[in-house]
Amino acid sequence: MIRLNSWSNSINSFSFYYGVLIICGIAIFLIEQVRWDLFLRTRLQWMTVPVSQMIARGVELTTHPAYSLSVYFSDATELDRLRTQHAQDLVTIAELEYLKEENEILKRMLQGESNTHQSKMIAAPITSYAYPAIGIGSSAGVREGQVVVAHQTLLGKITEVESDQSRVQLLFNLDSQPILAETTSGVQGLIKGTGKKVMLTEVLPDSQLTIGDKVITSGQPGIKQGLLVGVIVAVTPPSSTPTQTAEIDQLVSFYTTPLVEVR
Repeated sequence: MIRLNSWSNSINSFSFYYGVLIICGIAIFLIEQVRWDLFLRTRLQWMTVPVSQMIARGVELTTHPAYSLSVYFSDATELDRLRTQHAQDLVTIAELEYLKEENEILKRMLQGESNTHQSKMIAAPITSYAYPAIGIGSSAGVREGQVVVAHQTLLGKITEVESDQSRVQLLFNLDSQPILAETTSGVQGLIKGTGKKVMLTEVLPDSQLTIGDKVITSGQPGIKQGLLVGVIVAVTPPSSTPTQTAEIDQLVSFYTTPLVEVR
């Protein structure tokens, strides 16, 4: 009996000490686990911070060009809009200047008509045809043989008349029915065309032609005296023919003037 009690006490003591050891072991294990976890977190933080910084830098490098591109395309679109607006403004200014020039020409024509009491018709040149023409015809009173004038400069003659338009023969194409003309110094000759140039022809060889002299009409049926033809820009002395010729610059072009007179 005494032995059984002794054995039981021994077992209880062993169990107590074993339990204490287990508890201590668990405590030590837990402590070690906490330290290890802290170690791992410290290590992981040391590794992840540079990685985060690299990712943030990569995102910045990626988004910055995209932002720059968006700003660039936005600026390019605005620049295109401004260029388009500028072109439209230039067109508007050109149209206003054209209208202003037309009004000034019309004003001078009306003033000249009131001063001379001559019958004049005002028309717009038509330059889109294969031949020069004006936008009025027999319905407006235009007759074949009348002259076409702009800025007091003789440009040509009416050769064909339809109801609402008329064909014009410009001076540089005038090869028949020459026009009597003279320089401001009194040298006389005939106005003819070569197809490209206006020439003062049939000038006597002893006459003095001077570059820069004005050439005006001398006056004949259908063409009044004093209309400007142009200025002399070149003189050809007599060679194979006994007469002189001079090239004339008209200064006014049928193809660029907005309005002309028919007289």
